[in-house]
Amino acid sequence: MTERTIPIADIIIPEDRSRDLDPDWAETLAALIKERGLLHPIRLRNGPDGSFILVAGLHRLEAHKINGSERIRYELSSAQSDDEGRMEEVLENLGRNELNALDRCHHLYDLKQVYERMYPQAKHGAASPKAQSLRLSEDAAEETQVFGFAKTPAARVGLSKRSIELGLGSAGYRCPSPQVR
Repeated sequence: MTERTIPIADIIIPEDRSRDLDPDWAETLAALIKERGLLHPIRLRNGPDGSFILVAGLHRLEAHKINGSERIRYELSSAQSDDEGRMEEVLENLGRNELNALDRCHHLYDLKQVYERMYPQAKHGAASPKAQSLRLSEDAAEETQVFGFAKTPAARVGLSKRSIELGLGSAGYRCPSPQVR
């Protein structure tokens, strides 16, 4: 497998990231990367004009900037739209354990909003018998039938269906919208 690198200056960072940059964590990560190297490449998607748009890895990218690096290793995402890129970003962040309860709740909120825009037939947790099979993965072997929103991401990120439901407010608690953060 050929290693792909890109000049850091060529990467477009969307303004509406699901997770804000934590400068302290970026500093810590910079020291770790300086000592051990980049363990996981950032993920980029192709923009409509041939540009490269950051999907996942804002802290790794910032750590490289702190270290004075001019290039960074990357993987190319299959995301074709802003919503697909956002879903990939949110799923990566949800899959990690270091999120606090508020961040996890915020990411679940974002994931549901994107998922319902991409798959409007899945809204309100009820799929009709005619509903198509929807996937969060390009791999047909991982295909998950739509039986409501909570089941699909729960299986994808390793949380229980109940954790997703609680995080999204089915117990009366509402996650703050991204504008409230």
